[in-house]
Amino acid sequence: MENAPDNEELREQEARANTLVLEAQAFERDGRTEKALGAYKKVVDIYPLTTNAALSQYKTGTIYQKLGKFKKAFDAFQKFVENYKSSAAFKSAIQSQYEITRMGQQGTFKDSFLGIPVKLQPTELTDMYGKIIKNAPYSEYAPLSQFAIAEVLEEAEKPYEATEAYKLVVKNYPRSKQAPEAQLRIGRIGEDSLNRGSQDAGNLAQTREALEDVLIQFPDSNQAAVARERLGSLSERETKKQFDVAEFYEKQGRHRAALIYYGRVASNGSGEYAARAQEKLDTLAPDGPGDIKSDLKDQAIWEGEPDKGLKMPKMPKIAFWKSEDGESGDAGPSPQYYPEGADADLNAEEWAEFERQIAEGGEIGRIDSADPAPGVEAEEEGGFFRMPSVSLRPWKGRDEEGASA
Repeated sequence: MENAPDNEELREQEARANTLVLEAQAFERDGRTEKALGAYKKVVDIYPLTTNAALSQYKTGTIYQKLGKFKKAFDAFQKFVENYKSSAAFKSAIQSQYEITRMGQQGTFKDSFLGIPVKLQPTELTDMYGKIIKNAPYSEYAPLSQFAIAEVLEEAEKPYEATEAYKLVVKNYPRSKQAPEAQLRIGRIGEDSLNRGSQDAGNLAQTREALEDVLIQFPDSNQAAVARERLGSLSERETKKQFDVAEFYEKQGRHRAALIYYGRVASNGSGEYAARAQEKLDTLAPDGPGDIKSDLKDQAIWEGEPDKGLKMPKMPKIAFWKSEDGESGDAGPSPQYYPEGADADLNAEEWAEFERQIAEGGEIGRIDSADPAPGVEAEEEGGFFRMPSVSLRPWKGRDEEGASA
């Protein structure tokens, strides 16, 4: 690197640079754009330490932009913001970079040779937006650029990467105008996956959580109303899907699995499907779990098997029916009774696998109805034995004495 000029030399350079700038401005007024561009570039190349160098570099970017040479314009502005951060034109240069990149994203970026609109490639766009964020991380263009990166990735059919990019908008710029929409779009990407037939229980849970986060973090936003509507649709679709599964198992004669799904709909659903599911429960098992002895026969379903990598032992999803004469009935899974906190150590995929095992009727473990688990004593409650850490709700369709309602 050359030694910095002394004060006298710097004054001489300033004078020569000023002369070149005046020439460049005259060329601009006469419409001799290429000549003006050459003069400005000469100032930057020969006199980079002068005050006119910053102006000349900025003008280089604006001229390239006017000529339709957008990539060169972006690069010229990039050189300007890297070398002349204290310039008064810094914010204007960042704005120009954003506008240029936005044009490339929207397809209004004209090819300098063919003169037709072109759309930049996703990798080019994400790189350009990334530079804007790095150049001015606290400016209004940072959240705009991060949101745009997510849009580019979503359009490129990269849902995971797009979701992560939208999350960065919410995380890094929670008070920006883009944050509520970014959170809503996280949920929308999940919905799109479900619409394409995704059976991943974890995806359903994450979609619901993303939409609920809109209501929690941005309750007064326009997006909150949209999220609330989508949550309703999501619940209705989930309820219908579970009801359809229950009907399928019923038609197959697999009442045990059908009861599990009907119970889930009756307990957690609402409206038409919940009412229809309750009618099915009353028909298939009017006296509660003990009414389907032939299917259950002292079988209890534990939450997982060691060889499948699930957690064990954990409290089983079961209820013990006690008959009127005091005899304990057969143990069996009750779709309406869920352990409190029993799934705390299971991730979404493990929990979905456990529920699938129950629905398929696989025998995972056996316990005696009088001795629910080693070292665990059952307590009687409402016609059922209550196991520690398991919250039971009365079986619908039964009165207090345990008879059919």
